[in-house]
Amino acid sequence: MEFHFILLDKAIQLRAVRELQCNVVRDMVIKYRHSEFMWQKLAKISFDGFIYHHETEQLHYDTNYISGIRSCIKTYEDGLKENLPPENKHNLWNFYVDHVIEIRNSYRMKKESIRNFMDETMEGAFQEAHDNKALYKAEHYIYWAMNTNKDCHMILIEAVGVVKEIWINLLLYFVNFDNFELTIKVFQAGVRTLTNRLLPLISGKLLSCTCKLLT
Repeated sequence: MEFHFILLDKAIQLRAVRELQCNVVRDMVIKYRHSEFMWQKLAKISFDGFIYHHETEQLHYDTNYISGIRSCIKTYEDGLKENLPPENKHNLWNFYVDHVIEIRNSYRMKKESIRNFMDETMEGAFQEAHDNKALYKAEHYIYWAMNTNKDCHMILIEAVGVVKEIWINLLLYFVNFDNFELTIKVFQAGVRTLTNRLLPLISGKLLSCTCKLLT
């Protein structure tokens, strides 16, 4: 697969070799359809304007950056519809979420229409990743909560319910930012969710977190 990626990167630099670009992408899609890394690569070149059409198996370059963004998002969504192994699909969800954050933080968000599109995309991507238990980083839940139009408190509470290890990370995050209200909400959610077996395992970290909150 690495060979295909290197060859594709070289071919893309040579705009005159369209047929070679197309052949490399077509071969890559056929051989590595069940690889999350292939779908990530395909999404990245789509973002740069090199859009692959699965129906015609043709690759074309689009100078409109909005088309690139929409094609990039569609590529991730197409990949997630494939019958990927569970671990591969979880990885692809995280690639997708990271790329959504990257796009929303980029200079390409100048037009209101694309900002609205990416806001909707973010909500859908994070919610689906959460529903599929593929969202497991505290920073992802924090980013989602800080940028959502929904109830940010519920998102953080749901985070504790899915991944128990996130609890301490979220507590420390809000303690460090002196956000007492959210610290209490996340703490209470964790106490309700965590089992008696897990609570002793994190008691040391919890004690440290509580001391920080009180100082």
